[in-house]
Amino acid sequence: MIYSQLSSDLWAVRLEDGDDILVSLRRFVEVKGVRAGLLEGIGSLRKVRLGYYDFETRKYSWQVFEEDMEILNLSGNVSTKDAGYIPHVHVALGRKDFSVLGGHLDDGSQANMVEVFVRRLPGKLVKAHDQKIGLNVLQLSDRI
Repeated sequence: MIYSQLSSDLWAVRLEDGDDILVSLRRFVEVKGVRAGLLEGIGSLRKVRLGYYDFETRKYSWQVFEEDMEILNLSGNVSTKDAGYIPHVHVALGRKDFSVLGGHLDDGSQANMVEVFVRRLPGKLVKAHDQKIGLNVLQLSDRI
């Protein structure tokens, strides 16, 4: 992983061949102390583990794809849960036949070359388990 700091709260990060995308991003935000942030990126990967959350069953379905694909969009946020840093990332991926697939990115997804902008937000975002939804969700203070 290579990076440049573009401002006090913005970095350009490049993941290289074989880097685990989510593990690398988790390590980066932990080292930099990003407790609230935004992630945006593009690039290419060679293996991806995608998830889809079914609200009816309250379970993820997972599928692994082992092929070179373009990352058309990588987006997400950074928060914390307990003492850990959580990059939550979704991707839209383009295949050689120009079809598109996407979902929740999981550990085990390997980069060919991925470029991600990491922006630190002020404050701290915290996640906790929501029993009704069945997911870890952002704990926010105000309601309209």
